[in-house]
Amino acid sequence: MRNEDMISASEISEFLYCHRAWWYRLHGAASANQPEMDRGTGAHERLGQEAGQVEQGRRLGLQLVWVALGLLVLFLIVKAMTG
Repeated sequence: MRNEDMISASEISEFLYCHRAWWYRLHGAASANQPEMDRGTGAHERLGQEAGQVEQGRRLGLQLVWVALGLLVLFLIVKAMTG
């Protein structure tokens, strides 16, 4: 739920870029460049999905490092006991 008393950073940026466009959007006027905005929204959604995949890969890599480290410690313990 959006608090009407709050102003987001994107609203401030939009106002600074073009206060008239900000005012029109605030009052529900349709944008003349809606197709471009829709493409931008799609691009941002794809970028977000890619970032999520990168984060999953990073987590998997970190888990593999921990497993390898555990196996190395286990190997060294067994070697020290037998040797």
